[in-house]
Amino acid sequence: MPLFALAPSKKFPPGKGKPGAREVFVSYMEEFRRTLKTDGRIIITLPSEQDYLKLFSDETGENQYTVTSTSREGCVFYSPPLEKIRTLLTDAGFSVDRVMIYEIGDEKGEETLEDRFSNYVFVCSPKRD
Repeated sequence: MPLFALAPSKKFPPGKGKPGAREVFVSYMEEFRRTLKTDGRIIITLPSEQDYLKLFSDETGENQYTVTSTSREGCVFYSPPLEKIRTLLTDAGFSVDRVMIYEIGDEKGEETLEDRFSNYVFVCSPKRD
């Protein structure tokens, strides 16, 4: 499940914007940075361009998608290109320590999943001043 699909709490409103919007993503990242210990790490995953969620979604805003497949119909998520994600994380006060891609399933008939699951994985730590 994309990180920004988390439900907002009364203690932590996700900022202004609709679910899946850039503003919501940024406000979550800033809050995670604010509360993360100085020696802490956070792992963030977002669908890559090849993920079935993006392939079965309508782009309803700038890098904002609404899923059309029945398995997650109506799910809204924010998924910008790789370099934009790096910039957003850096602007939110993180150092991007490592970037990976995690993939399962493919068009060759791999038996693990029918549809391709492909996520960027970011391991981040707070920027040191």
